[in-house]
Amino acid sequence: MSIKFWNTASRTADPEALASLQAAGLSPLCARVLSARGVRSLEEIQSLYGEKDTLFDPFLLRDMDRAVERIRLAMESGELIVVYGDYDCDGVTSTALLYSYLEAVGANVIYYIPDREQEGYGLNTEAIDFLHNVRGIGLIITVDNGVSAHEEISHANSLGIDVVVTDHHQPRETLPDAVAVVDPHRPDCPSPFKGLSGVGVAFKLVCALEGDDGYEMIEHYGDLAALGTIADVMPLTHDNRTLVRHGLELLADSARPGIRALVELAGLSGRPMTAVSAAFGLAPRINAAGRMGDVYDALELLLCEDEGTAREKAEILCGYNDQRKKIEAEILAEVAAKITADPSLVQERVIVMDGAGWHHGVVGILCSRLVEKYGRPAFLISTDDTEGRSSGRGIDGVSVIEAVSACGDLLTRYGGHAQAAGFTLLKENLPAFRERFLGYFREHYPIMPYYKLTADCVVEPSELTVPMVQSLSRLEPFGEGNPSPVFELDAVRLERIQSLSGGKHLKLACSKNGTAFQVLLFGTGPDQFGYQPGDLLDLLVSAEISVFRGEVSVSLRAADLRLTGVDQNAVCYQQRIYENVRRGEHSPAEDQLICPTREDAAIVYRFLSSQGGFPHGPELLYQRLMASGIGYGKMLVALDALMELGLIAREKNGFRLLPVHGKVDLMSAPAIRRLSESE
Repeated sequence: MSIKFWNTASRTADPEALASLQAAGLSPLCARVLSARGVRSLEEIQSLYGEKDTLFDPFLLRDMDRAVERIRLAMESGELIVVYGDYDCDGVTSTALLYSYLEAVGANVIYYIPDREQEGYGLNTEAIDFLHNVRGIGLIITVDNGVSAHEEISHANSLGIDVVVTDHHQPRETLPDAVAVVDPHRPDCPSPFKGLSGVGVAFKLVCALEGDDGYEMIEHYGDLAALGTIADVMPLTHDNRTLVRHGLELLADSARPGIRALVELAGLSGRPMTAVSAAFGLAPRINAAGRMGDVYDALELLLCEDEGTAREKAEILCGYNDQRKKIEAEILAEVAAKITADPSLVQERVIVMDGAGWHHGVVGILCSRLVEKYGRPAFLISTDDTEGRSSGRGIDGVSVIEAVSACGDLLTRYGGHAQAAGFTLLKENLPAFRERFLGYFREHYPIMPYYKLTADCVVEPSELTVPMVQSLSRLEPFGEGNPSPVFELDAVRLERIQSLSGGKHLKLACSKNGTAFQVLLFGTGPDQFGYQPGDLLDLLVSAEISVFRGEVSVSLRAADLRLTGVDQNAVCYQQRIYENVRRGEHSPAEDQLICPTREDAAIVYRFLSSQGGFPHGPELLYQRLMASGIGYGKMLVALDALMELGLIAREKNGFRLLPVHGKVDLMSAPAIRRLSESE
């Protein structure tokens, strides 16, 4: 783990902006949040958070006119059309939306989604041959894929099949030779909003075909558009905000039997649907079909009109989701064992790990967990006898797709965007890929950017009252680009610790300046916590309204916490320097910064001796030692030295004392000598 960098947008509010926002009718807390996000006027509030919907003209998307012309020609002639989708939630909802519309208006249409295991992402020539030879299709419409399928579209052209591409991924330097390529990320696309998901582009296509500006079509397809947009973590601003705001209402009381059944089995019936509940309750179950089983179970769930079939399909998806969780836990345990055996794996600028037989349908999810835990991009590669398939996740300030693209000649296929990418390669190319991939980061990021947790503003606990937290609903729906507000609480006293759910979670009783409050900490048990009653803590928390037995209260959930007084700038920088030193990439100045003195090493050892060891990692150990004045980098090197000298041993969760035989010279440890002798 690493200490996270807290990026608190506004520690000192702009009085003029606050006065303007409160004059517009906003509560003081809501005004502070908006001020921190750069909103200064009533006009900006109306533009970003007002009740007025915004949907741009679909024909502002380049090639939309060509797409509509070719599809209408196929509809009029009875030509067989295939909607060619993708196996994730965005792709499945895109397929369901466009297929439903074309079928409703009488088109001769079928659908096709490639198998994740056998075919992989996007168009492939074998599928095109099948659709040509067996089904006799004349037109392929891609949804949520196709913008990089140059060879595959050329192959379709050679068979006399036209292709209309609708996608939202970044195109390469040239576009494929399709009848139309509708993608807001085309460099020549004048559309005013670039953040559409795949289903958002499909929705625009339906609007263009129908001759509608979107306000009628949203009543028919807003639930699908919202679900795919949320699942693909698109920014909830502009058109997406309109789609999701209306779509959430439709999801909560859907006309689709499949969605109603899924909502019920996810435990969301009878509750207001939010972007968060859709993201964590519905989207994973739809994604699980493509990851673990048959993606058509998810598609047929969205398309079915029979209540019994809907219930059956929803139960199948929930079963897939349970299976996905089990496999994730197994792979995560294997990853943890690899890291324990070789800690250098998580000291590189980017984590790159491979494993035989890892289910590549879940490795992307696990990469997200590694990013959160270790604060750096992560790529996991699932290998078999001949090839490897990978998904990866990035951090702000680092474009992982640029790094993957730099290794393109070693890959058989790849794609993605700045924050997430995937690729396939021959297994024999894995060593060369790893070397070049790490080299790319070494060249472009001498000091890796920090993984940041963002808070809107620093508040006092007394400010988080029921009326103030309720006022934040003005900003909903929350999601990517418009996150749920996060607040920093500084120097609060930890009073009591209560274990919940058999030790899986904690409830922290805290106080500050006479205000008592409770904070929930999920996913951490008492043995992992490391803090004690009486400690002064800084916390990042989200706030929501809770109703229990008719009583309304504020529920606070901790996103992160640490002892008051941590100098995060120094800690994060020294962590990066320490990693550089471990990799042999350092300078005398950097060596001096983190080279401990004899007294520094003694401080660390005396503390461990006084405690009989330490059951937590270096992040918590440093917080206990920082009052001594030792720097984080020096402490890390001192720990290495103590392990080299056989005085301590690293355990899974902490450090264990070893028996001492005779006098030991702390400065003789190789870890210290390498730094002290550097010129």
